[in-house]
Amino acid sequence: MIANINIINISASNKIDFKKQEKKIEIGNMLSIKNVVENTDSKTIAISFEFKIIYKTEKEELGDVIFLGSLLWKEDDSENTFKTTWEKDKKLPEKHSFVIMNSILRKCILSAIDIAQQINMPPPINIPVIQEKKVQNIEYIG
Repeated sequence: MIANINIINISASNKIDFKKQEKKIEIGNMLSIKNVVENTDSKTIAISFEFKIIYKTEKEELGDVIFLGSLLWKEDDSENTFKTTWEKDKKLPEKHSFVIMNSILRKCILSAIDIAQQINMPPPINIPVIQEKKVQNIEYIG
């Protein structure tokens, strides 16, 4: 069970030369787990992570948004599962990894939308757009 997600550090940069008009900007992201540490006093696991959003073209990097943080996991059987899996393979236990990764993504992506707007970069996900409906004159012949 996730007890808490803390963002410890956020950095963002915009390296776009506004004299050039970039037509196609690729936006990629990468989530990596840096460390897993168990806290035996509170029976919790601290999972350190880094989440990067990178803006680039074919030729150059245009900017990024980087989050460093930690997720606190609390579960009775987590001590053995997390410790052995992390020490052996440097991976999270498979039965918990999707919940952990999706929670981190959700937290970071929602924050990144606002940060990207502040540094004049496109949002890291597609935002729905409402478009004007074209009205067609259809005659009914009955």
